[in-house]
Amino acid sequence: MTHALATLSEATVPVRSAALAQAIDASLSANTKDAYMRRLATYKAWTDAQDRAPTDPATLAEYLATEGATRSDSWRAQLLAALRHVAQATGMPDPTVSQDVRLTMRGLRRIRTTPKRQAKGLTEAVIATIEATVHIPRPGRGGALESEVATQARANIDIAICRT
Repeated sequence: MTHALATLSEATVPVRSAALAQAIDASLSANTKDAYMRRLATYKAWTDAQDRAPTDPATLAEYLATEGATRSDSWRAQLLAALRHVAQATGMPDPTVSQDVRLTMRGLRRIRTTPKRQAKGLTEAVIATIEATVHIPRPGRGGALESEVATQARANIDIAICRT
């Protein structure tokens, strides 16, 4: 990850002990690091092609408005998280806190072409089905059915949640 951080910005990562570097490196999961690297690589390729500075907030806002406009909210949020992580790790200014970037993100959320899907509410029929089947023992992690006491306790909680 450090190599990608250095290639994105001209800033350098501070010198750290091996133990500190290992602890910091472990702060992000491998999947998060991979996702950050993909977002950063795409953004860096675009800024190189446009001959623009990747650390400039106006560049980021322009990228979001053009390339990011067809992407999901979570894709854009992940890009900002990756850039924020780079900024904090290298000590460079954080382009994600810019007013232009924040307003661009807000505007893109407002003009989204597909609305967010709302979870369907619990109807009386669904609640009745839950109540009718909630007392059936379920298999646990090892495959064995849960005890009668565990089944009853879980059932009571499930019913209480449905009824609140």
